Amino acid sequence: MRPRLKICGLMKESDVDLCCGLGVDICGFVTEYPLDVPWNLSRADCRNLLTHAVPPVKGCLVTGGPPEKILSLALDLRPDLVQLHFHETLADTAGLMQALAPYGIGIIKTIPVSPEERMRQFGTQSLEDCVRALCAAGVSAVLADSRGPENAAHSGMLDLRFCQAVCGAASRPVAIGGGITADNCRAIAEAVRPALLDVMTGVEDAPGRKSRKKLTALVSALQGPSR
Repeated sequence: MRPRLKICGLMKESDVDLCCGLGVDICGFVTEYPLDVPWNLSRADCRNLLTHAVPPVKGCLVTGGPPEKILSLALDLRPDLVQLHFHETLADTAGLMQALAPYGIGIIKTIPVSPEERMRQFGTQSLEDCVRALCAAGVSAVLADSRGPENAAHSGMLDLRFCQAVCGAASRPVAIGGGITADNCRAIAEAVRPALLDVMTGVEDAPGRKSRKKLTALVSALQGPSR
């Protein structure tokens, strides 16, 4: 069974429409991110793009910062999912989950690669303990991504060992991201067995400019016959 597919960093209506037409599962919109990244959308632009993510495709708001700002943004835009991708703590995550659950909005939380950042966010450097804590809190998915706030604008390379460790500790779905392309997506999916692939730069010609050719090739590669 192929992993579900999230395409992130969408900035154009035509790209969202293309994703929906190709059967992408989740469309991701970077909105009011605390750092200056090329994919950042205004609230108004995100609102418009979310209307193009027609069910069964889900819309995901990718943001970060103070919990009160994230809550306001989510309640205003009403996406299906909110992806926390900055310095949010376990307490921040749990509080947002509780506040957004009545509205049917789920939370995806990124696990930091850095042990120091895991300590800051979770109170422990243990990767396994951080993953278990998020799963116990009931997140929609745990995200293992080589990108973090310090390199958010760069195309990261996937750390397979890190992703496999996250999957091994998780009792909830795991998403993986960083350096995924049409050429390597099948091998990565088979090596890690995640629930979701999170792809951004791997289907772009330039930041915010999705490539129809690359996106179509990625979807075709994932839908190919099993080896």
